[in-house]
Amino acid sequence: MTVELRHGSERHQVTLPSEVLLGREVTISDLLEVIVNTTGITRDCVKMIFKGKTLPHDHTPLKVAGVTDGSRIMLLGRKHDPDSDAIVIAIRQVEVTVDSVHQQIMLLRSEVDGVTKGFLPSHLIADAVKRHKRQQLQLDEKLTVLMEQLDSLQLSQSTSVQVARERRKTCIQHIQEMLTMLDSIATSLQSTLS
Repeated sequence: MTVELRHGSERHQVTLPSEVLLGREVTISDLLEVIVNTTGITRDCVKMIFKGKTLPHDHTPLKVAGVTDGSRIMLLGRKHDPDSDAIVIAIRQVEVTVDSVHQQIMLLRSEVDGVTKGFLPSHLIADAVKRHKRQQLQLDEKLTVLMEQLDSLQLSQSTSVQVARERRKTCIQHIQEMLTMLDSIATSLQSTLS
């Protein structure tokens, strides 16, 4: 069975799975699945209108609803914007904080490099090392908290799950690289005291 879907100015000719293939009658839920995959409108946001009536989101057979081959169904609803998803927004906030921590690490690294290269008078080295060690531990703690925040995000089944997973993975890799940099800074500080 082929139906025409109209969403704004877009027109889509879609073929629904056959009853033989499904082993049962084709339902409105089957149509809804095709609509979501074809148009990008989320299941919760789509409203299907056929012959002036709203089709329910249930397992009513299309024949019972009057939908036949060649029928036109108007769709109302917004397409899903992955950037507006709450999980993606939470990940973006963590990314902003991670960037800020990265800048702090780069500044700390340059200061520690100055100390290790002897640019600081010897009577000030012990205090500088203590201060830098404290900063290193604070940044390490911040990154650990950010990693825990990312780990606690529940990625349910939604249109933007893949986007969220990729962003979270990239952010975690960035955090791991920074933790490695902090370990290197801690080693430099330790060797300076020796």
